[in-house]
Amino acid sequence: MALSIRGWFGVLTSAGTVGAAFVVGCHLYAVQALDARRDALSSSVRVRQTQQGVLRYRYDRRPEQAEAVLERVDDLRRSFREDHAPRDLLDHLDTYDARIRALRRALLRRGLDAASGIEGRFRREIHRAERLVRAEGASALLVPLLVARRGEKDFLLRRKQVYIDRVRDAVAQLRGLATTLDPPVGPEVLSSVEGYEAGFLELVVLLRQIDALAGGTEVAAFRLTSAVDGWVERASARAEWLSRLAVLGLGLEGLALILLALVASQLIVTPIRRMQAAATAIAAGRLADGLEPRGGPDLRALARALMEVASYVRERKAMTVKLEAERERALAGEHAKGRFLATMSHEVRTPLNAIIGTASLMKDRSPRTGDVDRILSAGEHLLALIDNILDFSRLDHDAERYQAQPTCMEHLTHEVEAIVRPLADLAGLSFELETRGLAGPPVLVDPVLLRQVLVNLLGNAVKFTEEGSVRWTVTAEPISSTQRKLRFSVRDTGPGIRPEDRERLLLPFERATPGQGAPGTGLGLAISNQLIQRMGGALEMASTVGVGSEFAFSIRVDLGGPDDVMSRTCSLGAGEALPQWRVLLADDNPINQEVIGAMLDELGLETVLASDGAEALARAEEEAFEVILMDLSMPVMNGSEVVERIRQGTGPSREAAIICVTAHGFEDDRRCCLASGADGFLTKPLRLAELQEALQQLRPT
Repeated sequence: MALSIRGWFGVLTSAGTVGAAFVVGCHLYAVQALDARRDALSSSVRVRQTQQGVLRYRYDRRPEQAEAVLERVDDLRRSFREDHAPRDLLDHLDTYDARIRALRRALLRRGLDAASGIEGRFRREIHRAERLVRAEGASALLVPLLVARRGEKDFLLRRKQVYIDRVRDAVAQLRGLATTLDPPVGPEVLSSVEGYEAGFLELVVLLRQIDALAGGTEVAAFRLTSAVDGWVERASARAEWLSRLAVLGLGLEGLALILLALVASQLIVTPIRRMQAAATAIAAGRLADGLEPRGGPDLRALARALMEVASYVRERKAMTVKLEAERERALAGEHAKGRFLATMSHEVRTPLNAIIGTASLMKDRSPRTGDVDRILSAGEHLLALIDNILDFSRLDHDAERYQAQPTCMEHLTHEVEAIVRPLADLAGLSFELETRGLAGPPVLVDPVLLRQVLVNLLGNAVKFTEEGSVRWTVTAEPISSTQRKLRFSVRDTGPGIRPEDRERLLLPFERATPGQGAPGTGLGLAISNQLIQRMGGALEMASTVGVGSEFAFSIRVDLGGPDDVMSRTCSLGAGEALPQWRVLLADDNPINQEVIGAMLDELGLETVLASDGAEALARAEEEAFEVILMDLSMPVMNGSEVVERIRQGTGPSREAAIICVTAHGFEDDRRCCLASGADGFLTKPLRLAELQEALQQLRPT
């Protein structure tokens, strides 16, 4: 049985190979024939184009036309030889070439100069006659003159007798009118007209002689064209015959294979179908005890293989069930982790909002500024720890976090300086800022992520430097009319980093040995490195132990935003006063109401409070507000739903600028807030400078 299977496979393979070779051979010959047909068609077109050039030369009689025609004939001769054209085509082409050269010699010897001289002479006569007629005021003679000139031009184009007769009739009419005019025209007019007629008839005789010489080229061209057309027909017939032969061979091969397959099915296909049914049963788990091997050695080997497959399928099913259970547990743990982080973020940020906000307001009012600075420093440090932990937990699950928007780099730089400089002053360090090229239109960056990276790098420099200075350099260089290169460099006089510690510092929870005493989680640099990579840059690190360190990165950015947004973004300064707006503050936490309300009072704004979502919606539908600060987590109705209902409603605050202020700092919360119709998003704890910037950039219309 095994030999029979191999034998039938050999027969099928041999038959298929022979048939395929036959079909491929016919196809290749057909392709060659089609190529020959294409070359013949191309040659036919070129012959006709060459004859058109001869006709233009016949009428225009310019020497460069003759040279162009002869070059085309030479190209045809090379093409015929490359395409292996029949010998009679080359003979006809040689005859055609000889006729063209004879015509050129004749025109050069007695046609071109004579025709040009005659034509120039009678044209001068007709122009002279026209000037005399106009000078003597005999306008009736202008019409025959124009008819004569029209007939002359038509004859030069078409070489027909009717145009010669038209010129003669016009000249005769002109003579008759000249004798009947009162007063009669001068004899110079009739003399010019007669000279024009004589010159025209002389040119007619010469051109007819030239046409007789050109007739030989037309005959030769006709014979050459007929020969090329015959070549095209023969090539087309050969290609069609070979194509039909290939199709016939393909059909015969298919029929032979079908017959062989029908004969071999009883020996090959039927046993294989039985094995297929057995394999399907194994996959469905119905043949747990194995398969009875029957038939020859091939089928018995296949049966043993199917038994191994059955065992493998059972193992895979058990493993799949186990992995699915593990996956469900992992997803549940991830979900619980997300709920825990969201809850902790909200619960910790809410009191921090009161601590940092109140301390910010007390800083300029309390005589004990040192105590206030310590409260602010501790609060900012605690907030940085929370932000780093949350950012690190969501880096792998928030790949689309980067949200570019038009940003004024001058404003962003001063905002970061306002955050870091007090920390440097508190640590007794000199903080130096150098900027170059930041003036101009805003650029497309994510200001939140870029601010976070810069605050991390500068905060590390301040934290690990005990004495000396921290120098921050920001430069912008134009790459093109629509792109800029931003470079940020932070240099300190801290303890420095050993070479063996540099790569390790980019890993989470890793810290350099010289700075182990400084507070922190070891996450800031790892997070900054990943965020810089998302912005299209790379973190550069240079350090000398005992001298200091430098961290730098560069990113390419586009100029962005419509003209109105661009001008507005970079025109509003941090210290510009706000209009006397009415602001609706919706927050269920009394402390947050008091702290944020005090900030709004500091900015000179009128504040109306709402303690839950329903109250906020009712006030927005009854009163007109220019700005609404909306907490997301409120009783009765959450902030996103309130924003949607305000936008969908018809109340007086429907077009107000809405900013979501929440202790939830995840990107999903930001997207949900903006999708509901809000114009901005701020996270608690809220700082006075951040609130002022948000209000300046989202001015209500």
